[in-house]
Amino acid sequence: MVALVTALLVYFGWRRTAEMAERFGADASIFGLSSQDYVLRSVDIVLLPAVALLLLALLGLWAHGRLVTRPRTARRVVAVLRFSWLVPLVVGVPQLVWREPVGVFWLPFWFAIAVFGTWYAQALGARIHGRTQAMPLVAVVVLTALAAVAMFWMTERVAWAVGGARAEDIKDDVDRTLAAVTLYSDQRLDLAGADLTESVLADAEAAHRFRYDGLFLLDQSGGKHFLLTGDWSPGHGRLIVLPDNSSVRLEFGPGR
Repeated sequence: MVALVTALLVYFGWRRTAEMAERFGADASIFGLSSQDYVLRSVDIVLLPAVALLLLALLGLWAHGRLVTRPRTARRVVAVLRFSWLVPLVVGVPQLVWREPVGVFWLPFWFAIAVFGTWYAQALGARIHGRTQAMPLVAVVVLTALAAVAMFWMTERVAWAVGGARAEDIKDDVDRTLAAVTLYSDQRLDLAGADLTESVLADAEAAHRFRYDGLFLLDQSGGKHFLLTGDWSPGHGRLIVLPDNSSVRLEFGPGR
């Protein structure tokens, strides 16, 4: 069980990182993150669905307690929920056909409504009609598997959305979101451009003579520095990867 949970956390952390990297025109593999790094990056992803699930469970218990004391209302609820399986077909599929971006995010939630709605309709219907016969084991196994898939799929979509939103927040306001960096190198890196300035120190004996201003630190992992330029308007912006060794020096702060 521990191995399974760890594997899921690693996957969700990777999914978030992969989406962030894609928004900056890169691949998650360049970050060289370890399994522990991915687990740490999955914490805020898992917390949100976990809290939402617990709140929905409390709400469901309260609603169930009221329904079982009101047979007429319960029958109406069962009549509606028995058609829950139509939700992803009626709502989700058209969104995919019309290629609405929001549909890609919400499809697993429509699927979850279909699974849990159908399951609860079966259980509540048996309760209000006084049926004591248990649901067939095959049906329980299938519904449990579908519920697990729904939970996994929803969490994966949350990881995707969080990674994309984080990247867009950074791109919209790099200088306020990330730490400013002055880069010094022992050799010319040919990075100068409209978004990055290069200057050469007058001291010929300096270990790092080439200075670059206009960079911001995105991450440091896998023995590499990942730096962003400040302008990420359409058609602009660069992600720069440098080795974390003595050939470069980073200074943090507003610059001089």
